[in-house]
Amino acid sequence: MSFVKNPSRLLVSHNPGHSFAFLLSLLLLIITYSNSFHASWHLDDESNITGNHRIHLKDLSWSSIKEASLSSPSTSSVSFFRPLSRLSLALNYYYGGEEVFGYHVVNLFIHILASWFLYLFIFNTLNLPRFKNEHGSHSFVIALLSMLFWAIHPIQIQAVTYIVQRMTSMAGLFYIMAMYFFVRSRTVSGRPARIILLSLCATCGLLSLGSKENAILLPVGLFLFHHLAVEEPAPSDWKRNLKLFSLLYLLPLIAGLAYLQIADNAIGRVFDIYESRTFTLAERLLTEPRVVLLYITLLFYPMPHRLSFDHDLIISNSLFSPKSTAFAILLISIMIVAACLQARKRPLLSFSVLFFFLNHALESTILPMEVVFEHRNYIPSMFFFFPLVLGIIKGTSTFPKGSFIRAFTTLSIVLVLVAFANSTYIRNSVWQDERSLWEDVLAKYPDSFRAHINLGRHFALHNQDERATHEFLRALASRQTHRRSEESVALYNLGYLAHRKGDCQAAFDLYSKALEIDPCCPRANNNLAVLLLETGSAKHSEALRLLNKALECNNGEEIENALGNRRALLLEMGEADETKYGLDSDSRTRSNGANLLRPACPKVE
Repeated sequence: MSFVKNPSRLLVSHNPGHSFAFLLSLLLLIITYSNSFHASWHLDDESNITGNHRIHLKDLSWSSIKEASLSSPSTSSVSFFRPLSRLSLALNYYYGGEEVFGYHVVNLFIHILASWFLYLFIFNTLNLPRFKNEHGSHSFVIALLSMLFWAIHPIQIQAVTYIVQRMTSMAGLFYIMAMYFFVRSRTVSGRPARIILLSLCATCGLLSLGSKENAILLPVGLFLFHHLAVEEPAPSDWKRNLKLFSLLYLLPLIAGLAYLQIADNAIGRVFDIYESRTFTLAERLLTEPRVVLLYITLLFYPMPHRLSFDHDLIISNSLFSPKSTAFAILLISIMIVAACLQARKRPLLSFSVLFFFLNHALESTILPMEVVFEHRNYIPSMFFFFPLVLGIIKGTSTFPKGSFIRAFTTLSIVLVLVAFANSTYIRNSVWQDERSLWEDVLAKYPDSFRAHINLGRHFALHNQDERATHEFLRALASRQTHRRSEESVALYNLGYLAHRKGDCQAAFDLYSKALEIDPCCPRANNNLAVLLLETGSAKHSEALRLLNKALECNNGEEIENALGNRRALLLEMGEADETKYGLDSDSRTRSNGANLLRPACPKVE
């Protein structure tokens, strides 16, 4: 068969425009992201990468790779928490340590590959038998422009420039690869070729799931695409295929969730997180339609002054508080219903709309996650511009070549792309360091607790204690938006500054207040133990209790400090058998040589 002689033709159909599309997108994306390669570490980068010793590969042995991929960031237990993306970060650490350049190069390469497969998917979709007569002649232009609008759009910065969100972009890459191999399987002839392509589709689906949990929605997306775009089934076909889909996907999913609940109370533990949030499940469900509408407006009008790392959004308490809540719910409902009603007449439009809302369903409904983050649009927005470009190209094609309408449309498209690229370049400059990022947030949301805390942390780490104190006090006066324990974070940080300055009484009071609000604050427990030993205000047993509490409550980045402090204390107490205090061999190795008690650094939030 021809695909055996030339396997590349099986994966990518021959078209002279493909090379141009790949080179153009490569050039534009490198230029657009050229000022991002030295952007510093931010927020969750610390707990997941720089402060997570388990991905700090020192060799490429199987045991090291396994630990980097399958161990939980904060414990030694086995965890299938995004193993593929964590392994990629571990390999980055192995070859470049904490030098950010290599991480950014890999992140941009992932984004470029995702863009190429998005182009190929749209091109092949428009050349399906159902659409080829109507759109085949314009498939190259439509696919290229749809891809460029998505790839250059500044809302993608959080998934590309924010290093840890490689988890999102990797999931997006393998997600669109799976969809591409699926649509490609619909256009090849021969059973062996189709089996190979469907096998590649399934493999990419698993790789996407191993990068981030969002990929669990991929089978639903493929199901929608098959019935809306590949073929136009009769109502009886829908019913038959829904039953098959339930057997092949929904039932195993339900069984898996039931197993996790019975074995480890996984679902129960997820919803226990709501107890630490400043909003309830009902309030999150009411708020998210407003968040999704915010995403839509950002996709249409992505100017730098509207984009932010932290959107300080007011939580919806009821359908009319704020009043926009009911409006958002109604508008989204209308869009979804309209997409369903137009499925036969405008299948590509319906698919694009339903795909957007489907892929927001996981992070914009019941899970107790923070309310809004721009990187959550990476997968949902992949086909956002597809129907818009399709309509523009189809509409202008009715006018003769060289007409004013065609010239004006071409100029407008170029200007919009330039505006997107310029906005992305400007936004990337904001990500250069912690100070520029958080000052940008405060310029848009002066009451942002997270921005004040992290800007104060930046000043504290650069020995600008007066400015740090000012930001921590501003944080205390800000409205809590993420966790009920936010006040304890500000108190801890103020205590750290007092401790460093030598004001032991003030540090003791602030640490104690922080622990009254959040008894499980690891850094406050660690530092209070250090303070009590430094001043001789407590017995070794009390300090040991605090250090044990710090380790019990650790969330990854604090564990090294408390381990070293506990080891030093046990040695001072003359305890030879450290294992009876919970120090296993791995912990002793990591804390070996840490024989000086020291306070933890300021905390991020």
